[in-house]
Amino acid sequence: MQKRKIKTLALLLAIPLFLKADFIDLGIRGPLYEIQEKSFAEEIAERTAGLDYKYWEEQLLESANESLIIKSNIPNCEENKSYQYDPSFIIEEDIIIPYTNQVVHKKGYKYNPLTENNITFSRYQIFIDADDFHQLSLAMNYANKADIFVVKGDYKNLLEYDMEGYAYREQLDKKAFKINCLPTIYAQKDDLFNVREYKLNDSISKDKSDNTKESEAIKENSDE
Repeated sequence: MQKRKIKTLALLLAIPLFLKADFIDLGIRGPLYEIQEKSFAEEIAERTAGLDYKYWEEQLLESANESLIIKSNIPNCEENKSYQYDPSFIIEEDIIIPYTNQVVHKKGYKYNPLTENNITFSRYQIFIDADDFHQLSLAMNYANKADIFVVKGDYKNLLEYDMEGYAYREQLDKKAFKINCLPTIYAQKDDLFNVREYKLNDSISKDKSDNTKESEAIKENSDE
């Protein structure tokens, strides 16, 4: 026990000697290398060097083309048909403004979006299959006086005939326009729509009297 105390004391006394000692530079051992990180531009260049640009360009082009193809199960019309469509619907529960508890519309109220929002369509609304040449031809006849909706088919076909239009969003637009078959033309008359469904064949024939009636319906709305 006494020897252990003596050894411990000797170590403690030697510590100041080590603290005051000078360290010796032992020199360089082995080769030296400059430390340098790659720049961001160099890193990107290395990673993209092996990319097949042609492949990815084709993939992007294919993806873009596919996005222009609109799919739908709505069939072509099998007969010529005219009718009126009322876009109104029944409010299923009271519509109340939060905090104020003000009732905007009570349950059971018949709500017509056209009258409630002062909406007027001064142009025809035509709904087509862009892959059907005959429907494209019909749309061309209305191009200067209609809003064209591609319900299904390749939207690029519309562009090839220098026509502009819209992609029909079935989950959203069907709430405003009930489309049973293609092509269908809507013309607003006051708070209703005059609707015409067409059965098209190899020779596109459009009843001039029907065309006149629809034109008059739109003109009357425009005058108002």
